[in-house]
Amino acid sequence: MARYALIQSGLVNNICEWDGNPQTWAPPEGVSAIIAPDHVGIGWSYDGENWSAPQARAQTFNGSTLDFMRLFTAQEVISWNAAKAAVAAMTPQDYADPNQAAMATFSYFNALFAETNTIDTSRADLQAGLDVLIAIGVIASERKAQIIAGVAP
Repeated sequence: MARYALIQSGLVNNICEWDGNPQTWAPPEGVSAIIAPDHVGIGWSYDGENWSAPQARAQTFNGSTLDFMRLFTAQEVISWNAAKAAVAAMTPQDYADPNQAAMATFSYFNALFAETNTIDTSRADLQAGLDVLIAIGVIASERKAQIIAGVAP
């Protein structure tokens, strides 16, 4: 008996022990059975010659709005609130001003943020919102990765 990886579209979707005899068993159509080293597992890829480990998923935060806000320092929260006040004072002309583009985008992000009870930092729109917070000086650029990962200051 040998250890086989069942490969479909270049990805390992299962591991099995098999004697290699097609008379006793054969992989389903579209699936290849390849003898695999002990370290290979489900999720690995195989290109016909080389095995590659799956990419590690970045840790992200998924929780309540209140818990999300706890990821910010007191100064960042003060800056966020100041930005909200500045947006509230913007006129329609300000929204049309290219120099105010980041603040106008912050207005959208803040509205998006306010409409949800659960924050998932893997969402592209939320990550773009963090970029806006950087652009308007609410958070430092190095804080983005910490916030996405759910690391409190």
